[in-house]
Amino acid sequence: MSSSHLAIQKVLSKSLPGSRLEHRFPSIGRVADVVYFPKKIIFEVQCSPISLKEVQKRNRDYLSLGFTVIWILHDRHYNKKTLSLAERACRKIG
Repeated sequence: MSSSHLAIQKVLSKSLPGSRLEHRFPSIGRVADVVYFPKKIIFEVQCSPISLKEVQKRNRDYLSLGFTVIWILHDRHYNKKTLSLAERACRKIG
């Protein structure tokens, strides 16, 4: 985990009372970056490249538990002129 990733997690967590950092969901084998329990929202902070398949798997896994996923895409790899398939999928969710 990069320092940027951790910094973004901390800002989100501070802004959302009732949230938890790095929360484990053993039933689906996942650890969510930030979980906002009052609204059942998971924030996934993405500072490195990710495949479309992995985005779809994470979204499906968290949805199976009733959570909505919001992706935070770091400018280092995202938000450029041309979007990857994974980035397009992240933008359509929500």
